[in-house]
Amino acid sequence: MDSNRKDKVIGHSVVLLANVIFALNAPFSKALLTSVMDGYALALWRMGGAAALFWIASLFVKSEKIERRDWLMLLGASLFGVIFNQGLFIIGLEKTTPLDAVLLKALTPIMTMLIAAVYLKNRITLKKGVGVLVGCAGAVFLILSENGFKVSFSGNTVGNIIVFVSAFAYAMYFAVFIKVVKKYSPITVMKWLFLFATLVCAPFWGKNFLACNYSAFSMSTVLTLCFVVVFATFLTYFLLPIGQKRLMPTVVSMYIYSQPIVVAVTSVMMGMDKFTWDRALATILIFFGVYLVTTHQNTVGQKAR
Repeated sequence: MDSNRKDKVIGHSVVLLANVIFALNAPFSKALLTSVMDGYALALWRMGGAAALFWIASLFVKSEKIERRDWLMLLGASLFGVIFNQGLFIIGLEKTTPLDAVLLKALTPIMTMLIAAVYLKNRITLKKGVGVLVGCAGAVFLILSENGFKVSFSGNTVGNIIVFVSAFAYAMYFAVFIKVVKKYSPITVMKWLFLFATLVCAPFWGKNFLACNYSAFSMSTVLTLCFVVVFATFLTYFLLPIGQKRLMPTVVSMYIYSQPIVVAVTSVMMGMDKFTWDRALATILIFFGVYLVTTHQNTVGQKAR
């Protein structure tokens, strides 16, 4: 296997794993939000916990010096990739329904493609555009099938707006900050991104963090919080830069479409649901869309060179 092909295999593998964990994270986060803490507290737990873990991990790898011109880009990546994306999604999820949140988040790849076309001058070919739309159609089809194919935003309107802004921020992170993410190691990038996010948000959300009902924490609550911080935040944000180094932004964002599939498969394995024809069709659409985009030859990495 040549090095270029190997890089692509690694990139696809780590991005898929990150999105599987993101998908599994939704019910865990929702459980915490409905019991012992609000969205602001959970967001600060994720940011502060991940910052601590990345700084501890940095003690075991070679230190990298950040160039002066890159500090502003790292701050921007922190704002869009952590605060506006992760923080606002948690806050929005508390105010709306999971169905609405996932449906709105499915818009990220399309926004990524459009932003990349403007900012990175990436040409939107017919094949690439069709791939994104097919994948989006699969995700929307699966989500709507769970609601009897009724197009209805039943959640809180404010929550829906917050999740939409979160999706836009995620697209900005993928498209605009690809160069600085590729320039340094994942641990170097993320230790600064999460530190910046924690320092920015702590003065505003610290009161919510301290107001958590810690006396009501059971062992199950602690384990759930550990999963959210260690796996759904630290590990996923360690994996994403590895994928961003090897894949174009639209491809990385396309894997968001795998999250509804993971939720459906998990439900089947746990005996909570059945893998019906509509889920099978959605699976085919989603992964065919990913295939169309990933076989596109004009990668961002090639343009950067």
